[in-house]
Amino acid sequence: TAHQVAITLDLPLKIEAALSEWLNPHWMNSKPKTVPLEVLAQEYPRIDLSYQSCMIPEYPETEARVMERSGAIARQLATQYSGEDILLVGHGASVLGTTWGLVEGKPEINACLCCLVKLVFHEDQWQLELNGDNSHLSQTESTIRFN
Repeated sequence: TAHQVAITLDLPLKIEAALSEWLNPHWMNSKPKTVPLEVLAQEYPRIDLSYQSCMIPEYPETEARVMERSGAIARQLATQYSGEDILLVGHGASVLGTTWGLVEGKPEINACLCCLVKLVFHEDQWQLELNGDNSHLSQTESTIRFN
C-alpha cells in the first residue's frame, strides 16, 4: 500500500519499525523475522535506505504496549515532520494506537480492512476527519479482527 502511494506521489518510502503489526504472543510463537531493507528495496525501490527507525518494537507485546508504542511514534513523527503532510500506513492495532496517540479522548475508531483514517491538525489539536472510510472499495469488511 505505502509503496503504491509513494510511486503515485513520487515520494520516498520510510520504513518505521514502530508502526509494525502487534507482536502478539498469542498469534506468533516468537518474534517474527524481518527482511533486510536492502532486500526489500530490490522489490520496492521507493524505500529510503538512509532512514533509520525511531524505535524498534520488542516481542512479546501486550495490547496496552502496542497502543503505547504506536501512539508514541505517531507523536514523535508528527513533531519531527511538523508542518508537513505525512501518511502512516499500518494495521488494526497500530491504526488505533497512532490515532489515540494524537487525538484526545481516545475516540472510537473504525479500523476495518483497507480503511482510511485521516487526522488534521487544527486550532492546536488533532481532529479526526475520516474514521474508517472505505468508500474507495467495491467490497467492504466492517469487523475489526485484532483481539
